[in-house]
Amino acid sequence: MPKKIIPLYFSLSCATRSIGSGWEKGFYKTTNGGADWTELPVTIGEGGIFDLAFIDSQTGVGCGLNADWTESSFIKTTDGGNNWSEVSTTATELMNPTSISFPSQNIGYISGHDGAWSKSLLIKTTDGGTTWTVKKSDFPISNSFCFADNSVGYVVGDGGYISKTTNGGDTWNTLTSSTTKNLQSVSFYSSNLGVVCGSEGTVIKTTDGGNSWSDISTGNTSKTLYKIKLVSPVNILTCGSGGSIYLSNNSGSSWQDQSVGGSDLRSISLAGGLGWIMGSSGAIYKGDAPLPVELTSFTASASNGIISLNWQTANEINNFGFEVERKLSDKSDWENIGFVSGNGNSNSLKEYSFTDPLDLNLNLKYRLKQIDTDGKFEYSKEISVETDLSTPKEFALSQNYPNPFNPTTTIEFSLPTDRNVEIKVYNTLGVEVSSVLNGYRKAGLHKIEFNANKLASGIYYYKIISGSDSQIKKMILMR
Repeated sequence: MPKKIIPLYFSLSCATRSIGSGWEKGFYKTTNGGADWTELPVTIGEGGIFDLAFIDSQTGVGCGLNADWTESSFIKTTDGGNNWSEVSTTATELMNPTSISFPSQNIGYISGHDGAWSKSLLIKTTDGGTTWTVKKSDFPISNSFCFADNSVGYVVGDGGYISKTTNGGDTWNTLTSSTTKNLQSVSFYSSNLGVVCGSEGTVIKTTDGGNSWSDISTGNTSKTLYKIKLVSPVNILTCGSGGSIYLSNNSGSSWQDQSVGGSDLRSISLAGGLGWIMGSSGAIYKGDAPLPVELTSFTASASNGIISLNWQTANEINNFGFEVERKLSDKSDWENIGFVSGNGNSNSLKEYSFTDPLDLNLNLKYRLKQIDTDGKFEYSKEISVETDLSTPKEFALSQNYPNPFNPTTTIEFSLPTDRNVEIKVYNTLGVEVSSVLNGYRKAGLHKIEFNANKLASGIYYYKIISGSDSQIKKMILMR
């Protein structure tokens, strides 16, 4: 029979995953990053809620046991944890549910054991946790599982046991793990890149989807590691017995010992650049957590009514791109004003930029919403800037936006004096393909829309000419 645990729910501004363990039943919520906690009056799952998974800030699913520990209990909230309802399941065999994973909005899995603790079970939902059915019922006893996406998943257990599915749990294949240690937790960031931890400080890593494993253990053989998170290709966080905490920033080549001592630590929750590690007796530890996409800088500057945003990343995994959001400093609502594509996977410095032209003097705030290819996202810090609509002091051509574009984009330029202006577009061979502007303009900031509906996809160059002044920039048409 499993021990009772303390479930912990973290209410944050984005989707979170959060669990806890201990001996007293309780159900808690924080809305300020863990500074204060409120116990929720949850009247279902009275035997204990052993794991929680929040699909977004409002929708969460929990699994556990009823009051007399004779039946499994599955619950769901759609209002951030204030109210919960029991959900149906045909998985009557699953008597000891232990952990949940949601690789996407609607598809989720719960693992556990049968009533006799003779085998492990896996159940699946395809409707966001409203109904559940048995997906796999003949595992050896396993300790943890992880789905890298809707199709690829892994389970681990004692004696170095690792099994993998590539079809959403329909069939499984046992892998050779290169260790006989008891494995407690598995974490994959992509279908091929993953880590597993276990007894005697064991940590192993794969870069080829489990076909081969390398030993990157912490070196402390007296500790059992109960939970591990692969945050990025280079950032790994793990915790375990006796308050042990280890962090690696170089793919496991070396480890920083950040242990706190005392209670066993059994779970990790990451969101918004913060991390929580939780354990028995209600222990909760909070600190900074590395993000899958490391944003090393994010700045804004204003000139001649144009806000220029610039940012850099140190490494990226599955980075779909960045939504650029803006709001007035005294307003509460953020506005999505554009999108900049990411570089997918990268371990080198990448630079990004975005321009926001404005016709008024305003105090503004900006932030980035970094989106993974699987839809997960994180927000950057907020930065403030004031527009300046004084007469431009120099002749300048701005980068078109959006870029890439289809089929229209905006071109901006600034003039320090009244003058005639020409803007022309050329292909990569230097042949003029369009005349965007030829006319007299007064000093100030100007913008004009360019429609490329008659051009094929590709790289083009746009050039501004005014007297002896000229500038040229590159644009990308992507249909």
